[in-house]
Amino acid sequence: MNSVKIKRKNSPIKIFLADDHTLFREGLKRILETEKGIKVVGETENGRQTLDQLLDPRAAPAPDIVLLDINLPDISGIKITHSVKQKHKNHHSFNVRGRISYSSGF
Repeated sequence: MNSVKIKRKNSPIKIFLADDHTLFREGLKRILETEKGIKVVGETENGRQTLDQLLDPRAAPAPDIVLLDINLPDISGIKITHSVKQKHKNHHSFNVRGRISYSSGF
């Protein structure tokens, strides 16, 4: 697995959130914004919005880290990761999350 080292002096780590569950996304944003040295620079609720924002060369500031839901309704988080990494080979660290299902016979 590749890892990206983020060098910081006085600027915060910029994080982008992509998740179709508004309550989760807003809650995570609130938690992250309480941390010194972290700034949420964008958020989206579907894959198309995510690709549009991450691939837009005019969008600023570019995130250091993208927290991305693997199960977005229109475009998979895996496809988004692949598309963005092709264009920005060393500019993003992706953390893809999904849901774990558990069922019990009890």
